[in-house]
Amino acid sequence: MISAWMSPIKENYLWTTPPKILDELDLKALSDLAESYCDRGEWNRAYEMRKRVWERREALLGIDHHDTLAAKANMALSLTKLGRIREAIKLRIELFKSSQVIFGFSHVTTLRYYLELAKTTAKAPSVQAKLDAEKIREKCFQIWKNRIDLGETEYQLEFLESKKAYARSLEERISTADEDAEELFERAMEFRKDILKTIQNAQQPHDLQVAKAMNDKAECYTFYGRYEDAKDTRLQILDQFEDQFKNVLHLPSDISLQRIYMKILEGLARDYTNLAEDYRQSKSPPG
Repeated sequence: MISAWMSPIKENYLWTTPPKILDELDLKALSDLAESYCDRGEWNRAYEMRKRVWERREALLGIDHHDTLAAKANMALSLTKLGRIREAIKLRIELFKSSQVIFGFSHVTTLRYYLELAKTTAKAPSVQAKLDAEKIREKCFQIWKNRIDLGETEYQLEFLESKKAYARSLEERISTADEDAEELFERAMEFRKDILKTIQNAQQPHDLQVAKAMNDKAECYTFYGRYEDAKDTRLQILDQFEDQFKNVLHLPSDISLQRIYMKILEGLARDYTNLAEDYRQSKSPPG
């Protein structure tokens, strides 16, 4: 991480220098430093760094330059991590509208910002926000599906990401649904299985993308209350990826490996907790 080798003098300079004085190399260092704060979960410091980058990018390049928009997107991500969802949604809406004016609605960049708007909106506490997010995700999914059906295979990655996002919206709605919960689960699980199959066909058997897709499948089981299936799926991941995970705690530089490993363990802990609670309730006397 950059802060491990950056001198205290340089880091202090990046923190204290007015943004209007920073040059391109400084901005690159600022962005890298913000990333290092993200890796350590220091989201307040990351946000402040990213805000400085955005202010300078806007002054140098203009409000609608793609580097300025990217800096703004990083700010929105930091705000989301801080739980400042309303502010993050506001930035996401601005990003989507700016991209729509510059590139048009159907451009890949605009649709990416649109999908990120949905992802952030889904984190708001209201049911309506989650329904709004689901509509956006479904719209993006249909757009990319239509392009793939027309033979535009260069958009396979965008199609896959939109499919993941739409599946997550269906999963999130399971907990608030009544009669249609089973139907939502079946649709979401069909997506998760298709996604896993696509990734398995495109990647090596032990690629981390496969592990992530398998864990997403486990999460789908969890949303529907099938904790035994979720547990078994996560245990399968740990077994299949044993060689990658066995030294994960001794590889501090491999952040992506650590994140997926911890996510699997956290999910597994929840599965066991839910199974224990189900067992306790089944043994409790009625009334």
